[in-house]
Amino acid sequence: FDAVFFDTFSGDYNHLRLFHEYLLDLLKPQSGLYSFFNGLAGTNQFLNEVYRNVVEVELKDFGLCTTWHEVEVDSESPDWKLAKRKYFSLPKYFLPVCGFSQNERQV
Repeated sequence: FDAVFFDTFSGDYNHLRLFHEYLLDLLKPQSGLYSFFNGLAGTNQFLNEVYRNVVEVELKDFGLCTTWHEVEVDSESPDWKLAKRKYFSLPKYFLPVCGFSQNERQV
């Protein structure tokens, strides 16, 4: 695939890690892009940052370089008021965009 986005409602890092084992078989060699919902520890800023670092190191071992795009989150938005379970409550969301190391400048 030219690009893959992975989203699991699970807050368990092992599910993401298992998916990563198959990722290189899915991505177009050398030019494929990858992203995922970065909601691990979405209610704890410290742990969310720890998970970001763990994921980045793991993906680097697969030859993928990660760029994090910072997005402001309005937790007071009417959309969140409708949510039965606030699975993400941090003021900033970091959207990962990953590409093969030689394409680092394009990510």
